[in-house]
Amino acid sequence: MPKYLYYVLSMIFVFFSLSACQDTPKNITATVINLSSKNVIGTIHIKETKYGLIFQPSITDPHIQQGLHGFHVHMGSSCAQQGQAAGKHFNKNKTIHAANWYEESHAGDLPNLYFDKNGHANLPVLSNRLQLQDIQGKSLIIHDHTDSYTNHTHGSGGGKRIACAIIAQVTSI
Repeated sequence: MPKYLYYVLSMIFVFFSLSACQDTPKNITATVINLSSKNVIGTIHIKETKYGLIFQPSITDPHIQQGLHGFHVHMGSSCAQQGQAAGKHFNKNKTIHAANWYEESHAGDLPNLYFDKNGHANLPVLSNRLQLQDIQGKSLIIHDHTDSYTNHTHGSGGGKRIACAIIAQVTSI
């Protein structure tokens, strides 16, 4: 085989290898901490699909009460100050606080997470309006109560922030 053919094949291999490295990963796992104890209580695996992002929790904390808990993507990339450093809900289109399936809601408004009587959360939720590139470098907050998806009542987002996770910023090589 001529030398130039080896060179051309090598360059094609390098080109496709570098192109593959620059693609955004199709999933991220975020570590969840309890904001009171500062203990790691689990993970949330975030997977991009053709239907949107699937948030798959694997959380265990016996201190979290059974039931539905508000769950949001927040603008900040810090869990400091009892989660207050995470800032406001991710709201790229400057819309209202409402259920995730309404187009006029904050992009960061996610379906509530369900915790069973033993403090386990393992049921996935879907956000059909987010992509991984939207949420990298932001945070996830779990609240102590159900999110009512309104702007009209005090604590409508679910009340006190009880758990937090930072969504990693993935960089290309």
